[in-house]
Amino acid sequence: MNSIQPHVSLGLLLAAAALLMLLSGWVLWLRLSVAGQRQRLRDLEQKLARAREKINQLTDEREERQHFHSTLNQAELVTRLQQTRSTGEDRATPAQAPERYRYLEKMVASGMNASEIAGVLPISEAEAHQLVTLMGMSRGDEQKTLSNRAKQPKKRKQDLRESVTGVPAAGHPVRES
Repeated sequence: MNSIQPHVSLGLLLAAAALLMLLSGWVLWLRLSVAGQRQRLRDLEQKLARAREKINQLTDEREERQHFHSTLNQAELVTRLQQTRSTGEDRATPAQAPERYRYLEKMVASGMNASEIAGVLPISEAEAHQLVTLMGMSRGDEQKTLSNRAKQPKKRKQDLRESVTGVPAAGHPVRES
């Protein structure tokens, strides 16, 4: 039953050996290829880790710079505001009180009390009292001002307007000197 001839069986044996060698070579090549890919993967993972560290470092530096710049800007602003307050040089024109407050100062100096001032100027009596009090505080003689106003006699509205504004009230003759 051995019908296969020896030269055929030798050919089959050689073909099988060649096929086995080919398969072994291919498996070896795959192993080397996979090993190379693994090494390449490890290298890429290391590069990725270094890139992440660099990104974190740059992000931290950026946050530190932003914090520094915001702190610096804030300090510069505070310095400018303090310089402006202390020198007052940033104003184009010197600050002046509104006209009615200048009148108020003259009225207080002439001895008017808060209710009389409220009757002359277009302000409430409470506002007039507050303004008189503040004016006295700014001068440092609030008590003296309040006591003087209480002792002096009341003047008429027309006379008061004339003394403050310098314009004679209607019906009064103009005195020439």
